[in-house]
Amino acid sequence: MATKILTGVLLPKHGYHKNGNAVILFNPFMVAGDANGVDLNQTGDGTFVEPPTKKVTIRQMRVGDKEGGPADKDLGIVNFNEGAPSVKYLTIDWNTSGNTEIRALSFLIMGDVED
Repeated sequence: MATKILTGVLLPKHGYHKNGNAVILFNPFMVAGDANGVDLNQTGDGTFVEPPTKKVTIRQMRVGDKEGGPADKDLGIVNFNEGAPSVKYLTIDWNTSGNTEIRALSFLIMGDVED
């Protein structure tokens, strides 16, 4: 069996830094939804034979503090959920509260493909 590896960065589109979702399509490799895919790299070709392994991490976030606010005030919470991948796509959702925004998420997707 051959291996296919997909990597890249999701940059939320204007208006979606606090809440949004994106779909990473595997074949053809592209990003749809509330984020732009940048630095997309693919090694290997073909369709995954089973749902691939995935890793999604926060690459950059912004946390702001209102002037004059108490130092111990909660500045916000970040949540992002990557769904269980299928052999065709992976969905990623994010939401934040307070003065916190997602600016970039990195991903790695890897699995076996038919020869």
